[in-house]
Amino acid sequence: MQCTLTLGDSLHDILLLAAGAESELLTMTSEGRQKGNAMTRAGLVLLCGYFEGYVRDLITEFIEILNDEKIDINLLPDSLFVTALEHLTSISNLQKKIPASAKLKESVRLGTSYKLDQKKLSNTGGNPTVDTIESIFSRIGIDAAIDKLSITDFGIASTYTLESQSEQLRLKISEEVSQNSENHNPILIDQILRVIDSKWAPSRKRRKIGYVHAIEELLRIRNLIAHGEGREPVPPSELLTHIENVEGIAKGLDTMVTDIIKRLCPAPV
Repeated sequence: MQCTLTLGDSLHDILLLAAGAESELLTMTSEGRQKGNAMTRAGLVLLCGYFEGYVRDLITEFIEILNDEKIDINLLPDSLFVTALEHLTSISNLQKKIPASAKLKESVRLGTSYKLDQKKLSNTGGNPTVDTIESIFSRIGIDAAIDKLSITDFGIASTYTLESQSEQLRLKISEEVSQNSENHNPILIDQILRVIDSKWAPSRKRRKIGYVHAIEELLRIRNLIAHGEGREPVPPSELLTHIENVEGIAKGLDTMVTDIIKRLCPAPV
């Protein structure tokens, strides 16, 4: 995708900042440390902006390709079709909604294309969190994008873990049983917990590993710097790690989006 190439050029700019910061820090002077730290902090904020812009641009470019190729609306991923419906229902002006509805019905009936709104689909809300990114890509048919990329690039089973609903009640139940019984009965407690688990399925929680940790840490430091809440230094090596993580996420997302395009827009024979 073209936006991935553009991101590569942008990341090169931040690499130059990291190299410049390293040179300043090697001077071992107070001014050098101040300059070096300022450069890495600025580079990290810039990196976060490039990252958010990339997510937005990748979705925009994807939708533009589908619109240009005039893909049959019936071939779109179900989630993308639902997004088109949601956009239609969000039109408040009835005079505009009626012809838009007629166009959608005609596209479905005849198997023709329907212009998708890239702005609505690519909106990050100014904060490219893991949940925001996964929500955006789920709309175009890519579920759990960051989870899948973390599994591939970090060799983990999942960024999620299942937590028993009953475990947090174990201590309280144990105390109640002890107070109302002469003997502490761990078997009875386990039986009660199993009854609870049979009623409520385990909750799924994020683990701060893989790209989940990478994104959360990038945003955490960006927020501290942007809001003036701290001046902790960002070592050039740490900035380079953030660059590598953003590059890895971008390449993975590019591959996922490109695969959908290849399925929907087969090359001419």
